[in-house]
Amino acid sequence: MAGPLSSLAGLLTGSISANGAGSLVSVPNTLASRSVVRLVNIPGSSDKAVQSVSTMQVASVKLLAGTAMEVDLNVVSQPTLTVTSTGDPRTSSVNYTAPVIQIAQGGNILYTLDAAHPDQDIPIGIPLDVPNLPNLPVIGTLLPNGQSLSAGVPVVDIGVVRLSIAELSQSQQSWTQGQNGAPFTGFQLGATARLLDLQVLPTAALGIPNLPAALAQVSLGEQVARAYAPTGGVQCGTTTTPVSGTAPIQTISAPRQLAYTTAAYDAVPIFWVGTALLFAGTVLVAAVPRRRRQ
Repeated sequence: MAGPLSSLAGLLTGSISANGAGSLVSVPNTLASRSVVRLVNIPGSSDKAVQSVSTMQVASVKLLAGTAMEVDLNVVSQPTLTVTSTGDPRTSSVNYTAPVIQIAQGGNILYTLDAAHPDQDIPIGIPLDVPNLPNLPVIGTLLPNGQSLSAGVPVVDIGVVRLSIAELSQSQQSWTQGQNGAPFTGFQLGATARLLDLQVLPTAALGIPNLPAALAQVSLGEQVARAYAPTGGVQCGTTTTPVSGTAPIQTISAPRQLAYTTAAYDAVPIFWVGTALLFAGTVLVAAVPRRRRQ
């Protein structure tokens, strides 16, 4: 092979280009998530439950991008995680709609991951008796030169790439008002889900202790949702306003005298008195003729 097993026998070169070539996992488009918290009806009750809904959007994920054995993981159905808390652990619930992912290579769909088939192993092998073939392993149904792996070509399996979806974990906690700052007594329910888990060469089947779970492990698209509701649910109501005419209308009269707050109140009359005296002096000077000197 062209490299050690740590580089998948030479498939991973250690340098990654801008288009993702050379990487084990490439996500060309950014993952996008959206969360909504709302009140929903509780069957048989006038109170409401708190519901948290998390959705995730991603178009495609690529494995071994830029190589002849590139694998496309097309997400055709987006995952949705819904957590509902009624304030009672017996009626609170977690609902997860698993994604549907099509595994394609060379334009052909190899496998489909969904709730009924959440796991799939893609074999990694070494082809035998194929002349003029690069010293690279086979992943999927394509040879390192891009040709289809026919049924007559012997292959020695050296491991698998394991893909898994619908990994879901839950947590719950009852809170008492004032406990760790809790605003009220109630019940909190939470859940975490992942869009995709990928393991390269999982070691569980080897039966050797103290080994890592896999040569490499990658998780994508984690969703987290939590809902916290008071015991018995959320009580909703409306406020009423007084009917017109039922309450006396209070009238506010203007104050009789303004408060004295500044010396500007005295400056205003002084200004006008000074202006009047100046005008009178000007008239007086103009009316009296000046004496000529002899």
